[in-house]
Amino acid sequence: MIEIVLDENKENEFLNRARPVYQISNFQGEDLKHYRAEAKKLIAQYKEEEIVIVRNSVVNFSLNKFALALFIESCLCENNIECVVLKVEDSQKATQAYKPYVALCIALKFVMRLCHEPAPVIYKEISDTGYLGLSVNQNYADQTITLSWNGKKKMADMQGKTPEEALIIIGILKTFSLAKLDYAIHAKIKMDSQKQNINQEKVISEVCRYALPHLPF
Repeated sequence: MIEIVLDENKENEFLNRARPVYQISNFQGEDLKHYRAEAKKLIAQYKEEEIVIVRNSVVNFSLNKFALALFIESCLCENNIECVVLKVEDSQKATQAYKPYVALCIALKFVMRLCHEPAPVIYKEISDTGYLGLSVNQNYADQTITLSWNGKKKMADMQGKTPEEALIIIGILKTFSLAKLDYAIHAKIKMDSQKQNINQEKVISEVCRYALPHLPF
């Protein structure tokens, strides 16, 4: 997982060395797809570097979404980037706002790995997510897994009938649990062990589409 550092120092140095700087100055868009396109540009330009500094001069640019986009794209294309340093005005404030995005990145890493596993492995790992604080119940008679995350704000129930839908659901629930979001979610997954192709891009997009409106800008 690419490391994101939120740094308020003014210099273009990190770990006692000058680092290449990626300047965001001509960004238009607000959807994650636009941030992912910008992240692709950075990775393509500096894919051989270990550390890159990012400076932003665009009003209403979300460094949180850009960090998320960098994580996603760094997982999908070969590169040597180990760390991206985002320059901010207040590192403590920025760190607090970024924490829910760390939760989303961890959840995405989990489901992206499982996209390449057979259905029985997927369901086994989903059934073992009680460590997240989720209520998990596996019914072997009707081949279902029910999961719940308790909070004050009730959200629509979710149902999954394929391994792909199951991964989307657990990605959402893992994000909400790790970020400790105060929502109540109930999900029911029907286990289907038939071999199926999983669209990793769809899983990533759907987890983000559901989670991002509930995260800080």
